[in-house]
Amino acid sequence: MRSSHRLLGILLLLPLATWTVTGLVFVLKPGWAAAYEALDAFDGRPVDAKDIIPIADLPLPAAETTGWELRSTALGPVYRVSQRDASFLLHAASGTILSPLDREGVAAIARDAAARAQAPERYGEVSEVSLSPDQGVVRFTGGAEVRVGRNDLSIAQRGSDTAWIDRLYELHYLRWTGIASIDRTLAPIALAAVWLLAFTGLRKLRRRARPTLQRSYPEPRA
Repeated sequence: MRSSHRLLGILLLLPLATWTVTGLVFVLKPGWAAAYEALDAFDGRPVDAKDIIPIADLPLPAAETTGWELRSTALGPVYRVSQRDASFLLHAASGTILSPLDREGVAAIARDAAARAQAPERYGEVSEVSLSPDQGVVRFTGGAEVRVGRNDLSIAQRGSDTAWIDRLYELHYLRWTGIASIDRTLAPIALAAVWLLAFTGLRKLRRRARPTLQRSYPEPRA
């Protein structure tokens, strides 16, 4: 029992240390607010109705429109029009179709959202802009990366701090190898070993306490 307990303790030293450190970080959450901040593509400024074209006067595509939204952005007032299978953007002052946003438009939206972030130092200046059919990726000199939807102005950010925290989650949940089948096997084994370590420790305590209890009764006199 003693050798089994000692061996389990040695084998579980690394997982227990990992759980302790990562659990403490998860409680304190240093840098969480900036790492997972939700950026906003809309700047919140009021839109003057005199400066926009009514949605009814715009040349909307023939597909059925399920909704529309008028918001102020770094590009000016924009209509975001939703249809059953897609969304697209219209400049509300000129009626120009903005979808898909070009490189300059994507950069302008990302730069404006970053300037209003809780920790703008994570961003800095735009260093690179790349486009795919549905989104633009804007990289900043501060290390953060902002993804902008070219047809709906959806926006998300990620930085080196986000990747670091995500890695802590992977370590905490024993996803160490990156191979799902192996990690799914190791996690239950580690948890079972923890309980076995506790069980062997309790058995050792009971064995130590038993002789003491026996000596506590006086010997009968002849």
